[in-house]
Amino acid sequence: MKIYIASCIAITILLSNAMVSMAQTNTLYFMNKIPGRTAENPGFIPCQDFYISLASVYAGMGNNSFAMNDLLKSVNGSTVSAFDKGAEYQSFLRTLKPSTEIKSEATLNIFGFGFRKNKNYFSFGLAERVVSSASVPKDMFRLLLEGVDQNSTSQHFDLSSLAIDATAYVETSFGYARQVTPRLSVGGKLKLLFGQLNSKMSFSQLSLNGTEAQTTMTGAGTLRLSVPGKIYADKEGYPDFANMHGDDFGPTKFKGTGLGMDAGAAYKLTKDLTISAAITDLGFIHWQKSDWEGSVKANTTFNNMSFAVNGDNEFGAVLDTLKQSLHFKPNGKAYNSSLTAHVKFGAEYSILKDKIGFGLLYDSRFASSATSGTITASANLRPLSWINLSVGYSLINNEGSNIGAGLNIIAGPFNWYVITDYLPLSYAEGGIPKIKQCNVQTGLSFAFSSPKKKVYKQRVEQAPPPPGN
Repeated sequence: MKIYIASCIAITILLSNAMVSMAQTNTLYFMNKIPGRTAENPGFIPCQDFYISLASVYAGMGNNSFAMNDLLKSVNGSTVSAFDKGAEYQSFLRTLKPSTEIKSEATLNIFGFGFRKNKNYFSFGLAERVVSSASVPKDMFRLLLEGVDQNSTSQHFDLSSLAIDATAYVETSFGYARQVTPRLSVGGKLKLLFGQLNSKMSFSQLSLNGTEAQTTMTGAGTLRLSVPGKIYADKEGYPDFANMHGDDFGPTKFKGTGLGMDAGAAYKLTKDLTISAAITDLGFIHWQKSDWEGSVKANTTFNNMSFAVNGDNEFGAVLDTLKQSLHFKPNGKAYNSSLTAHVKFGAEYSILKDKIGFGLLYDSRFASSATSGTITASANLRPLSWINLSVGYSLINNEGSNIGAGLNIIAGPFNWYVITDYLPLSYAEGGIPKIKQCNVQTGLSFAFSSPKKKVYKQRVEQAPPPPGN
């Protein structure tokens, strides 16, 4: 049991996301030969007249507290985590912030297309998106790693900031952009959202007080669960997750509907300098009801319980006791959940007839649990018509990050790219990368443009000489 719990905790942390731009990489913003960059700013108009996007995948994970090499260490040729029995964990605890914000997101763009009509550009997209977040107080890590001290006169663990939120939904988008003037382009997207799953847990109060000999847990919290199927109750009236029937579940069994929107613009201040701004993923999902709604009201005393995952006591007794404090009821009330919005400001200065561009992007992310900002500086290389390169560096919440890079290959109508905002350039012993975040995005599309009209210089015939000449 102890090994299983420790493994679950480590996997959850490692597979949780970046406090950065989600659903798209920031490096994509200035790669102007990729049709999909309109997801970053719908005011950008693709340079192709028509495109079909067959598949695009994004995955991001990380946290705002510790790097992978803080959690994992190489000892005598073996990799161990801070949660392993006998491992040195003090350095890991010292890296933690009062609350570790853990995020993850995955997006599968299933299909999309776009086309130009005079000064207008129309687009459509279909995507599956999964977003999850967790807020873990430092005292939770301290409790799991050290446990409560039996020899202490009194200990206090404040766990009230503990929260979990996960959402899965299908997104259909309808985009429109217009070249208003030779300098200005504007655009927007309307998104219809179909909710599949939502799970949310938070606490207004949760704490442990006392010693290992006798520890009291007090807490109050709520949780909601909406899933694309039916979860039946067990004999005690609790949701029976162990006996869910596959026939009752399906990705098209939507539990909610919602609306979202993107809006953006780009303006050429000079021939070489372009500024831009956008707001993306502004919206909500209305869930018809929660399949299960729960509340926690705990005032429980534990005897001789360390709570540490690498200690001598099992968690079974703790879970059984907490279960008595958890009250579930089916068919809860309808409710709303918000999307994670982004506000972006960008500028790019180009030289050598746009073959090289220097970009600067600010991306502010607004979530229900936290707000974060990222500044990305990039060099964007377009040396030939068939290749597009980008290299960038990001500053996240005033902390340095890793180098990002993007590669875009164009061969006739074939348009393929792969991008990451975090290339690990530094490694600890054992080859463990020193990164807090990682993400990757790749996609394939077929894009077409009409043959460019040749521009001929107008012939100017020699006018007859004026009279007298």
